[in-house]
Amino acid sequence: LQDSAWVCKKMCADALIRAGDSALAAMRSLSSSSDPDELFWLIYVFKRSSEGRRRISELLRRTDKEVVSEAARALRDSVPEEAILPLLHCLRSESWVVRKEASESLVNAGPIAVSRIVESLAIHDSELHFWIGKILKSYQRSIYPHLSTLLYHGEVPRHLVATAMGLIADPSFEPHLSEALSDSDSVVVLHACWALQKIHPDREVKAVWGLLGLLEIEDYPVLEECALNDSSKARDAALE
Repeated sequence: LQDSAWVCKKMCADALIRAGDSALAAMRSLSSSSDPDELFWLIYVFKRSSEGRRRISELLRRTDKEVVSEAARALRDSVPEEAILPLLHCLRSESWVVRKEASESLVNAGPIAVSRIVESLAIHDSELHFWIGKILKSYQRSIYPHLSTLLYHGEVPRHLVATAMGLIADPSFEPHLSEALSDSDSVVVLHACWALQKIHPDREVKAVWGLLGLLEIEDYPVLEECALNDSSKARDAALE
């Protein structure tokens, strides 16, 4: 793999892939290398097996953006659970390429990544929220029932699940969000209102006005956004 001829390195890497698990053990020492070219071939071999992909996830924490982006790209077809958190961390990288490759791998990760992605909405970072929104909108509709189930369980904060539904803005979430308007948790109700406004921008969500007596706008900027979105209905709501 250190030969000067690229074709020789490629043929040797292909031979190592055919060698299977014994090659993974023999190449273990390369994981600590700082040579981008060596790491490129390590990733090339490791991405062909489940154990190798788990080892690639360790490279996602490197500082070299080229190595990290290559590692994230290598996991795209099959993402191990161990890689979910490192990939989410990559969404905050200074490198646009790293963020792009990580986001595409997280989309392909499917259900195993949904909970962690929703939890990341708790971090107040506009750049991170942009990429999470992009991932959520790129999911296949087969993921939606899983997301809906999270709204009824305490596995992740439920107001974040409602926020995720609002970012996707698919009408199939409307029945679940409408039911959430009766929740005992005012914060869940608030984010359900926000999500419903995203799904139907022209439809009034009356629950917003009741929240003004329960939550402080200074603590919940989303409440101000919801009220402003329905400001054309403010007079009628106040009279009522």
